[in-house]
Order: sequence, then structure tokens, then C-alpha cells
Amino acid sequence: MYKILIVDDEAIIRKGLKTIVDWDKLQCNVCGEACDGIEAIEMVKTYMPDMIIIDIRMPGMNGIDAIKYIKDIDKKCKIIILSGYRDFEYMQSAIKLGAFDYILKPSKVVDIVNVVQRAINQIEEEKKKENEVDTLRKNAEDSTVALRQKLLYDLLLNATSQTGSIADELKLCNLNIENYRVVAIEISNLDNECTSFRLQGISDLFYDTFKKHCDVFSVKISYNKFVYIISSSDKDILMQETEGKLNELIKSINEYYNFKISAGISDHGQDLFRLSVYFKQAVKYLGPKSEYNQCLDINKDEISEKRETPDKAIFMPLVIKNTVDYLNKNYKNNITLNEMAEYNNISSFYLSRLFAKETGKNFVDYLNEIRIEKAKALLKENNYKYYEIADMVGIKDAHYFSKIFKKYTGLTPSDYKNTYVQ
Repeated sequence: MYKILIVDDEAIIRKGLKTIVDWDKLQCNVCGEACDGIEAIEMVKTYMPDMIIIDIRMPGMNGIDAIKYIKDIDKKCKIIILSGYRDFEYMQSAIKLGAFDYILKPSKVVDIVNVVQRAINQIEEEKKKENEVDTLRKNAEDSTVALRQKLLYDLLLNATSQTGSIADELKLCNLNIENYRVVAIEISNLDNECTSFRLQGISDLFYDTFKKHCDVFSVKISYNKFVYIISSSDKDILMQETEGKLNELIKSINEYYNFKISAGISDHGQDLFRLSVYFKQAVKYLGPKSEYNQCLDINKDEISEKRETPDKAIFMPLVIKNTVDYLNKNYKNNITLNEMAEYNNISSFYLSRLFAKETGKNFVDYLNEIRIEKAKALLKENNYKYYEIADMVGIKDAHYFSKIFKKYTGLTPSDYKNTYVQ
């Protein structure tokens, strides 16, 4: 409902406007009445109406002066002025101040309704444009976040040699990092109560702690591994705050929770194009038993100061490993690419491209192949009906299951069972 405020020094005019118009039909509600400009301003502050119908000539503060104050309070409010023919100059002034339109005294009900309806239409159009702008802004922000994640991934694994292009993208994402340290976090000894929500909460706790004194850029490597790039223009603050806060936080968490948190922190870095070196250094301090080492080829004796050749085995495959492991464990559920992208904290487009590159298959085909392999095993057990097997492998429609099964095996479930089951 649109809120309407009626302002006129004559009570009979206010009552007439309130009763002769079918406000419900216009989806409007008269939220208040005022007898002069001063009272109108106070009601605007209280009710924030969408529309005001206001007399241009009133004792005390007139309509013109009231419009100036009202527009300062709410520029979006549609103001319709009430005026007689002799008030033409006043009407011009009101229009210049931002009044939407005017209604002459006296006017037919249909004329009043037409003006109000046009005001409503403009309100709707403005809301639509605002929503479009908000959507564009959100999409732009999402795109920036996705690009920032991609850049940080590429820099962490040193996977590009196009320095000029990366530099431009860093500016686009506002990644202006001069002094930094890399912190690698790993959470182990997990139990069933340690949900992804709780793990994310712990990650956020690290982020918020560092954020108090420094700029922080976080990257989720997997459900229990997080990397933070901590930056500050003041090197002393960077060196003192990060290490001290990190030790305090880990000690507190390890005392109060059953699981264990390990962390490695790098030395001071300045060149973002050597981020992978400091990432490896942080992971090295986690120790040789760290799961990171499954995907990082770290020299245990020293960290090379020389910039390395692109090595995609740093943690891109870790993202794919996480995805594949998740699919193998949860194939019975309805899984989408978007959900997996959120799980890995990267964009769906980026995950799709990376998944195809690393596995040679698209996401849907890979998931379907897992399901069909599981279905083949269940068919060989000869204990279930076809629709039960379909449901057990995450395909809720038995007809669609049969179609997919034939696509990947060349046989219907019935033919496969007759061929391979004794």
C-alpha cells in the first residue's frame, strides 16, 4: 500500500479528499492529515509517505515553504499541490521545487485519480530502475569478487606469465597490496559435530581478528583449509599484530574445541607476483604432515628465492579433488554446479572451466558417470527394482534414469541386468 498524506487548512477539503477517492482501489492508504506546513513536516518525519497532496496557500507555513523542507527529508516523495486558478505563479514555483503535479480546486474525482495514478506509476518505474541498478551493482560486485578470487588463485600458484594483464586486473579489483604476510590455516581432528557452518565461523573469526588492524583477503582452499593474505602499509604493525594475534587465537580455539587448528605464517613480502613463494613458506611451517603437502611440492631444506615456472599442482587440483571427493560421497543428493562453486568459494563459471580442464569432462557428465557406475553395481546385486536404484543414486525420475543409463552404457538397465547378472 502507498502511504498518502493530505495537507490542507480546511477540514472539509481534507475530509472530502479522504472519502471521495477509492484509495483501496489505488492500493493507497491515507496515513495522516495536517492543517499546515509545519504539521505536515512533522508527519513526513513520522510516516515517510510515498505521496503528499498539499494545499499551496495555508496560514503559517504555506505549501511552497513546506515543499522545500519535505524534499530535504525525502526527495522521492511525490508531492501533488492543490491550487486555484489564481495561484498559477505559486504552481510554477512548486513545480520548480520538485512537485509532481497539481490538482485544481475544485476538481472531478476522475481528475484526482488520474494524477494520483500517474504518481503511482512513476513510483513503480523508479523502484524498477532502482532494482535494476541494484542488480547491476550486485552483479558487478560478484564479478569483482570472482575475479579477485581467480587472481589470488593464479598468484598463489604462480600460474601465469602475463604480468601486464594481471597488473591491470589487480587495479580493476582494487587489490593494492604493498606489505603482506600469508597465513595458512588447517583444521584437523574433525568430528561429526564440526559442520561446515562452524568451520566457516572459525574462518570468519580469523578474518575478523586480522581485520581489526590490517587489510585481509581470504581464500577458502577446502572445507577445512583457509589462506589469508594480510596487508598493512605499516610494516611494524603487520609484523607485530599478525603473529601475536594468531598465536592467541589458535591457543584459545584449541583449548575450547575438540578439533585442532594449525597455522603457518610467512615472512614479510612486498611483490604480489611472488605470492606463491610466501604461500609455500607458510605451508612449510605447518609441518610435513599437513594435507597441503599433498598438493604442494615444497623443498624441505629451503624456499627458493627465484620465481618459479607456472605449477598448476599447487592448489588448483586441490579444488578439483575437493569437488570429486564431495561428488563421490554425496552423489545420492541433488548436487548443482552452483552449490559446488559455493562449497569451494569460487565462481560457477570458473569451477566449470577448471573442472573440464583438469578432468577432461564437464561437471554434469562426471556426476552422471559416478551415478551410473553406482547403479551398475546395484543392478549386479539383483536386490532392487529399477526405480529404487534410480532413487538410490540421486536420480528421482525412473524414466530419466533409464535414458541416462543407456546414454552412458549403450544399454537399458534391463538389458544390462540380463547381460551381466547371472
